[in-house]
Amino acid sequence: MAAYTKGTKAELERDFDRAFPLYIQAAEDFLHLSRASTNPSLRASYKALADKALERAEKIKSVKRDIAPVLRNHFDEREQASVLRRSSTVNGSLTPLWGTFSPPTPILQPLLSPEQRKHFAVWKRLPRAEWPLSSPSRPLQADAIIQSVVSDCSVCASIAVCINHDRRWGTKLCESALHPRDEEGAIRETADGRYSLRFLFNGAPRRASTPIPKSRNILMISPILADRYRFRVIQVHSFDTSLGPDIDDQLPSDQEGNLLCMFSGNDRQLLPSLIEKGYMRLMGGYDFPGSNSNIDLHTIIGWIPEHIEIRRLVTILNTWLHPGNEDDCLESQLQALSLERKNVQHALRDSMWQQTHQVAQGQPKHFQLALKATDDVFQGEHEIWVLLTRHVADTRAQSDFVSLYAESGDLLDVNAAHLKGAYISSTHVLVKASISRFFPVLSLVASYDGDDDNVGFTIDAYASIPISWIKETTALPYNEKVMGSFTRKTAGGNPSYPTFMNNPQYRLRFLPDSGPSRPPARGQKATLKIVAQGCRGMPLSINVVWSRGERVTELVSGDVTGSSGPYTYGFAHIRKEVQLEEYVIIVSAFTPQSLGQFILCTESSHRFELTAVPQEGAGMFSKVIRGSWSGDGAAGGPSFKRYTANPTYEIQVSSQTQLKARLQLHEANKITSINLTLFSLGEPRKLGPHIATSGPYSDAVSGVVIPQTTMKAGNYLLIPSTFSPGIEAGYLLIIYSSGQITVNQTDLSA
Repeated sequence: MAAYTKGTKAELERDFDRAFPLYIQAAEDFLHLSRASTNPSLRASYKALADKALERAEKIKSVKRDIAPVLRNHFDEREQASVLRRSSTVNGSLTPLWGTFSPPTPILQPLLSPEQRKHFAVWKRLPRAEWPLSSPSRPLQADAIIQSVVSDCSVCASIAVCINHDRRWGTKLCESALHPRDEEGAIRETADGRYSLRFLFNGAPRRASTPIPKSRNILMISPILADRYRFRVIQVHSFDTSLGPDIDDQLPSDQEGNLLCMFSGNDRQLLPSLIEKGYMRLMGGYDFPGSNSNIDLHTIIGWIPEHIEIRRLVTILNTWLHPGNEDDCLESQLQALSLERKNVQHALRDSMWQQTHQVAQGQPKHFQLALKATDDVFQGEHEIWVLLTRHVADTRAQSDFVSLYAESGDLLDVNAAHLKGAYISSTHVLVKASISRFFPVLSLVASYDGDDDNVGFTIDAYASIPISWIKETTALPYNEKVMGSFTRKTAGGNPSYPTFMNNPQYRLRFLPDSGPSRPPARGQKATLKIVAQGCRGMPLSINVVWSRGERVTELVSGDVTGSSGPYTYGFAHIRKEVQLEEYVIIVSAFTPQSLGQFILCTESSHRFELTAVPQEGAGMFSKVIRGSWSGDGAAGGPSFKRYTANPTYEIQVSSQTQLKARLQLHEANKITSINLTLFSLGEPRKLGPHIATSGPYSDAVSGVVIPQTTMKAGNYLLIPSTFSPGIEAGYLLIIYSSGQITVNQTDLSA
């Protein structure tokens, strides 16, 4: 209510820039209260107040059209809760956050697989005396796990790993997902055989899927530190902590009583079978499409999904092994992977929601974050692990790809060949990076490439030193998005190509404030953020160049205000403080052969306008001539006395026209100084007076150009030349004119 009162006061004072965000905040507060309330009358009242606040905001926007938009704070507690809430529907069923209220529902058995149905599977409850939930006096054996007919070998392997970990270190990882618990924290066997499963899924601890209830409570979440086994917990606060059952202890069996699911063989304990049953329910049924143990272990026990490359070759089937050799195996040959606690003393977690409905099909979507070290006195380099978890709505979808990369400080050290394979179809990407005292900031870019319009994800960060998110709002108040494309005419490649100047270019001009008209203060700066997105196979780069809006032909170090650095696949970005002047933004792919669409997103702390810079010669007729200097025709400049032996072109102008001409070397890696000069045609067919020139001989990559010149009706001669004679090379001559002209090659040396 306080935000609404402040907004009303600001509106009465005609301070619309302050009133508008206050009304938006008030509307969000009222909607939050409406969702959280279980009283229908209060819910309706809060919703009416939210509508009233939005109505006031809309009226302000209609009066002051250039009002600064309200920025979205992805770190806001309510925004975080909203992301987790929207990620609660999996395979059409609700996977509620752990600790939330859910009305009692009948037990729904997971769908059976075709292989189980082929064996006429039925649901049976095993004798409790023969199949206890667990037996402390008879610990489970990892090699006792039997997969049966379900295609979930990765799940079986994951549970076997947990069992083996428990036997070695007493961690009880295998049973950590099963509830209820007794007062000492041990799993408690229930009289009715009903249990709940606690899985880490879509960014938070959740229960296995249930029918979607008619109403759900809003949640407030806060991260807490990791425990000794390096998996995270999120403490969830709710208005009701009642728990309903997720599964019962009935298992699929054939007509003879043989289990058609994972079971513990001779150990005859229900625990592995129940964990598999809950996991299969979460994943949509026993018709499991397959997974990998990284994903399974992360879901079941919260283990960080780290890929460890095995560099040692091991014989897994030895045909010379005879019975009895097993006892000769030395215990010292068995090695365990130990995860040191010191590497994960500090942890961060935040969940985001990436709206992607405005992004063109086939182009990745990106989200930027940054974190920093909060301890100013740490020494040396410290490793940070960053985990990206994509939220899943359909566990059988195969068209989603994610990527995560990190940059330390202001340096982007990304190998393009490595990035080419950075997009993977897994739900998890783990990146290891380092920060130091000199570069204490780590910037992250999470990328998604797939068909979904709205994708949730969670970022976890782990370090041995205190770290924190940089929570300044990542979005800037003014933004513009344009669609562009690299075609055969506009794909210029990188700056080493003479065609670089053909790349799409955009004029960026900062506008005065919407308040009283006054020029910007001397030295005033704007925060500028530019992102280019293309298909993941397209290497992209952005350059911001100081200019008065003219097309930039090549990059001059003194004029380049900012660069995205090396070409990176599917994505390039700049964030920089710039003076309030005029600039040209150049978007380029690595080679002229890279064709396709891209999106350019520009954000700024100051108002601006973005307009496309016309291509050279836009609106004029053009003639393209491919020629070469060879043999006697490679005559060099005028000082070598054979200038007219160079290739010469006669231009016939029938009426006054504007003419412009550019000369470029055909080979991008060829370096030689060239010139282009225009003469009138004298009598008898000799060089007349000099009309225009490209200037001194130059080896510029973009070539040389005769600026736009007014030509009267008549005949003219155009001569391209190299500075030194004897240099054989191909060239490209482009002639632009406002009217029709005739161009023919001629020979003055005859």
